[in-house]
Amino acid sequence: ALPICRQSERQIKLFDVRDLSQALKGLEYPVGSGAYIPMFDEDTGVLFTAAKGDSSISYFEATNEDPFLFELSSFSSKVPQKGACILPKMACELDKCEIARILRLVDGSIEVV
Repeated sequence: ALPICRQSERQIKLFDVRDLSQALKGLEYPVGSGAYIPMFDEDTGVLFTAAKGDSSISYFEATNEDPFLFELSSFSSKVPQKGACILPKMACELDKCEIARILRLVDGSIEVV
């Protein structure tokens, strides 16, 4: 779940689908007004998060054990994105050790991340 609270603080929360009454893990994230665009790669357990109006995409590894979620890295640009999506694995360049390929919609073009 990627809720935004009243102070526009973003949060990433992980829940056990067998018990949705309490989050397993919650992370505070930088303040912003844009909605999150979560993209999860089940093969690698990596969660990519982009937000409309932001110029970065963050990468997290999700595991079945505590701490459940930790930040790996991030991509930054000077141009804010209007949207993002993850492509099928067939689009990855395996000879370059690519595990995922993300498209960012920016003003007048689409960028490959």
